[in-house]
Amino acid sequence: MRYILTILIAFHWMAVFAMLAVVSTVDPEQGILPALRFLGAIPLDDAYHAGGGPLAAGFLAFALAVGSLLFLWTLLTVSLGDGSFGGETEVVARRAFGCGVGVLSVLLIGGGMLAVSGLFLTSAVALAALLVSYLAVYAERWAVSFFSAPDDADLRAAVRVMAAGAAHSAMLSRLSGRAGSEAREARS
Repeated sequence: MRYILTILIAFHWMAVFAMLAVVSTVDPEQGILPALRFLGAIPLDDAYHAGGGPLAAGFLAFALAVGSLLFLWTLLTVSLGDGSFGGETEVVARRAFGCGVGVLSVLLIGGGMLAVSGLFLTSAVALAALLVSYLAVYAERWAVSFFSAPDDADLRAAVRVMAAGAAHSAMLSRLSGRAGSEAREARS
């Protein structure tokens, strides 16, 4: 079964971080201010002189691009995988969401050093949306694993384990001498 919600969430966050990376490179002289404006925060007039400049814009654009690539990687591993959500897919999704939280936190800290109106509400909404997305991805994973029926390979493996356990118990009872006493009690 494909994880449709996970695919949509990964695509959404990939696009958001890619757009933020592009916006922060459009006017590098203003530093991180274009990305903050894109998110909805309003830099005040005196913040335009202290936006961090091209160095801050470059660092932010790189971090946002890495976040976008991690969500793209999540999208590809979920889309092209074998239909199970585990192993590499889970690790990549966890890294993508962690990077997203880190980049948004860096943006919050950088904006906190500037005169930006509405920064904390905007950052709180963005971080809450990322958290809800993370919870939705793992809720979908749980729901799919809960409602999926076991396949033949799982049933064969369970039967094999049960047969091995029964054989082991029978062997231990013969070695300990309990098998003979149980047979004598059954005859009497």
